[in-house]
Amino acid sequence: MIRVAQLLIVMLIFALSPLRAQADEAEAPPACTVDTAVPATIAQLRTDEGWRFKCVVVEGILDGNTLHASREAMFGLDRPRSPETSYISLQRSPIPKASTPLRARVVGIADNCGKVQAEADEQTKRKNAESEGLLYITFIGGTCHYHSLPYIDPVAVTFLSFNGIERYTTDEVSADKTDLLELSPGDLATGIDLRLAQWLVAAIIEGNEAAFHAITNPENRPEAMAFDSTAPFVGLSIEPGEDGDPPRIVAGEFSKELFRRSLDQWAKARELSSWLETPLPLDHMPRKLFTLRDWESPGGEVISGPVDIAEVRACWCKKGDCSGKWPAFFGDADMVRDRPYFCIDLGMWTVFKRTELEPYAGLTESEYGMAEPVWPEEGQTE
Repeated sequence: MIRVAQLLIVMLIFALSPLRAQADEAEAPPACTVDTAVPATIAQLRTDEGWRFKCVVVEGILDGNTLHASREAMFGLDRPRSPETSYISLQRSPIPKASTPLRARVVGIADNCGKVQAEADEQTKRKNAESEGLLYITFIGGTCHYHSLPYIDPVAVTFLSFNGIERYTTDEVSADKTDLLELSPGDLATGIDLRLAQWLVAAIIEGNEAAFHAITNPENRPEAMAFDSTAPFVGLSIEPGEDGDPPRIVAGEFSKELFRRSLDQWAKARELSSWLETPLPLDHMPRKLFTLRDWESPGGEVISGPVDIAEVRACWCKKGDCSGKWPAFFGDADMVRDRPYFCIDLGMWTVFKRTELEPYAGLTESEYGMAEPVWPEEGQTE
């Protein structure tokens, strides 16, 4: 009986939100509405504890459940790279969630995760002191599960514009301010194979699903697959599963159930195939290699030798000259129709029950969804 009771109590605590945890000891505040909200800035909410529990209205750029003070603040261009006061989290994302950062007005209750966590800990200690053989634990959901900073519990979100926030370009941001570090082919770890990018693009354009799965996920390849030919993935095929089983990738006597993540990626690849056209082989197109800058190392450089795994992105200019148009931040090194370039993830993968790391190429995920600037047509001047 004691074990059952303990499990029930743990689940009840898990279900509590920060505001609900406080409700036991505080009267419910007046309803927070657009009419009763007091104007505030993100800096005020981050630095002044006097705003706690007040109904506020704040404007900024909303990206998921984070409200930024400005476009510059999103990328740390308004301050040194240190703890700052130019963004604040929301307890939950608005519904429906915007697919790109947009200017927004947020109405909600200001609170502080550090205070919420401390109060929850005190409540747990008190209950444990009063309990007889039962163990209470603290578990806080929402944004306060991840940090101890001020936040807003939103009651209303209004988007002020549906025009996306434009990404920064390399002409706007100096190299020491970006999170990108440009690499040369000699910087790549042994085994990373640029040819996989060429084969990946070909698989997408040609609709070769079997090749796509094998290139993006080494788990879907025959063991010790050799890359000594110009088309090592041509012999692969897909067979449908029987009796509701997932499809299988097949090569001769090799047969293996496809990973779900690979299937999800293929759905995205089919969307890309409508615009991903390469008039020239990739080795004849302008290319740059990037990785995330290591901000903890002196000068922000990668000092640990060749890049080890993931976080390497190879970008190709789709046509013409991409000078001044290359991505300035890692999250913009993606595959979006309007970009003058497209980028592919390259790295090494640890495969279960295999001793050697295996190379892969994959689709890049857009982290920001920033809008593309409007570029003049070829032959026109700005």
